[in-house]
Amino acid sequence: MLSIMDVFLSLKHTEGLKWTASWILVLSVVFTYIISLMGTPPPEIVHIERKNYLARSRQWKAAQRAQRELEEKRRLILESNSFPFLSFPPEICMLVLSHCAEWNSTYLSLVRVSRRMRRLASHACLPRMPVVLANTVQVTSFGNLLIASPELEGLVRHLWIEPERGDFMLCKVIVRKCGSLRSLACDARMVEEVVEGHLECRSLTLLGATQKKWSFLLESSRTVAFFKRLTHLRVYQGDIPLSGVEFTNLSHLSYADNRADAKLSVGERILEDKEVYPSLQTVVVTRRRGAGGLRISRPTSRKVFAFEVPDRWTERDMWCASARGRGMWDLCTDERPLSRRFSSGSRS
Repeated sequence: MLSIMDVFLSLKHTEGLKWTASWILVLSVVFTYIISLMGTPPPEIVHIERKNYLARSRQWKAAQRAQRELEEKRRLILESNSFPFLSFPPEICMLVLSHCAEWNSTYLSLVRVSRRMRRLASHACLPRMPVVLANTVQVTSFGNLLIASPELEGLVRHLWIEPERGDFMLCKVIVRKCGSLRSLACDARMVEEVVEGHLECRSLTLLGATQKKWSFLLESSRTVAFFKRLTHLRVYQGDIPLSGVEFTNLSHLSYADNRADAKLSVGERILEDKEVYPSLQTVVVTRRRGAGGLRISRPTSRKVFAFEVPDRWTERDMWCASARGRGMWDLCTDERPLSRRFSSGSRS
């Protein structure tokens, strides 16, 4: 490459060179060209980087545009094909929604749709759903729900509540707020605290009560009046009251007896005690089965049932089935032969 020094040396030894304006212009152009070659980066690199950036930008814009078009298509499809369910009269909507009370997950999905759907689903499902509060998280969550939506208090019909340590006061508040209960499952201490005001409650599942606890309960006129109103009583892990109160309206009684030598004679003696149980019609004795499905029998009397359930069934499961109208109270009062009812359902 020709250097500046070489140019000046060649000009020095050139004879007859005349400095004119044209030579000065030529030298300035050569000098500028040499300087540009020494300090300018290759133009190809800048061109490649700019080309890649523009390509990525165009791809990103195309992806954004495609996403917006897809969302718009989905919205149009939903608006054009959605069933106008809420356009029906409220009575028809509630009749349809009442069938969703069988599944708690379906009810929880419905109440998230809209405010109107939440109101309709709550009025249609809650009176038919068993509400189970078996731990601190469930008790606290349901208590907060009643605080936020007090209109739901009168819709709860079936309540299972087991207060853990430290939850008794909140449980007592919840039971007192739910003043339209039809069936209740709780322990003896809760019965003592909340029976007042529940005039429509006719079914009680008592979770453990010794004879001493029964004696203490029957000392209160409020609890005595409550027990006289009952029509269905289930005693789980406890004793059956044999004296001290007249169960005037009690027509169905159930207790658990898992002893190997358990007999149904106790139930027969209870049926014969017209002083304590003047209106008793059915006694259901529940037992656990090591294997097989549900088995119902009447070995000695048409009014005393042996209700044998699999080990996987918990007391809570049986209570929920009764709250939904498919429990032992419904299965053990049918006058049809038991062999016909369970020939296709369960095997002995």
